Amino acid sequence: MPDATFAFVKIVVRDAGRIRDFYQKVLGLEQVRTIDTETFLEVMLGVPGAQGGTQVILYHSKSNPPITIGDGWGPLGFHVADVKAVFAHALSEGGAAVREPFRYGEVLVAFVSDPEGHQIELIGPA
Repeated sequence: MPDATFAFVKIVVRDAGRIRDFYQKVLGLEQVRTIDTETFLEVMLGVPGAQGGTQVILYHSKSNPPITIGDGWGPLGFHVADVKAVFAHALSEGGAAVREPFRYGEVLVAFVSDPEGHQIELIGPA
């Protein structure tokens, strides 16, 4: 049996700095590493204090090809303490409402997109 650990999700972005700032301000992620080459930039974001934990990697091609966000993937999921507050903060930081907070059993769920349209699912106590 292979020994694998889930390490990261990589999303393609137009403006790595703007999207980094959004994820830092809205979700409290921190920049843990950057790879900057002639052809691409990768900004790795992680949960503060969780070294070696799962990361969101923002990938930007410096040749600036057009980016189309398709429907063959699901949202990035985050557990948060206060879904309504994080949802509202995301909107104030340039995100867009996809689905307002709603109760699902014992949890509250909401969907928002970052400023470039990548969807985020917020889950927390009801």
